[in-house]
Amino acid sequence: MKHLKYWGLAIVAAIVFTACSAEQQNTFRRDVLNLANARHYIILYGVNGSELFRGELNGKVTRAEKGEGGNGGEYVYWFDPAGKYWQTDLPYLVTTDNNRTGVLTSPLKR
Repeated sequence: MKHLKYWGLAIVAAIVFTACSAEQQNTFRRDVLNLANARHYIILYGVNGSELFRGELNGKVTRAEKGEGGNGGEYVYWFDPAGKYWQTDLPYLVTTDNNRTGVLTSPLKR
């Protein structure tokens, strides 16, 4: 009987979550990541593997792909802790280590 109660709650939570808009779901996922108390950092690399940018994330990095008919381009975007929007098509690495050193020897497009 106890397990039925938990299954019922899980089903209700799943229905409520799927009824949310995509932006609400993304915000919820960022909030879940923030609850983990781990800071995430993004490092952008040039095509030669040199580090070009390093910054803290508010939540996660989201990937956008080409639309129907090949319209648009592939890129990733994220928000910094101040709420500023960032977007790039450069190779990147996401880490919890703010002191990460090293270079991508052969950056791959994600």
